[in-house]
Amino acid sequence: MSVFDLQQVLNTRTGPPEFEFLARHFQVLTDDEKEVILMKNILGFSLAEIGKIRNVSIFTIATWHRRGIRKLRTSLLEEVINEDA
Repeated sequence: MSVFDLQQVLNTRTGPPEFEFLARHFQVLTDDEKEVILMKNILGFSLAEIGKIRNVSIFTIATWHRRGIRKLRTSLLEEVINEDA
């Protein structure tokens, strides 16, 4: 269950170039990972708050966040490595 429309938030046609860059890397994430990362890192919710809103345990939320951050980091590093090649 998504709290907000992720497609609208990540719409690359209406935002600045930075949004396009982020949206491209967000494609590697599941919807749950995207939403948790946006809620925690952009909107400032705690993991416990997100768990209550989503009606999911804090451990599941923490796993989605950690896995999503790891995927983003890997995606970003791969792009940097490919640019240098």
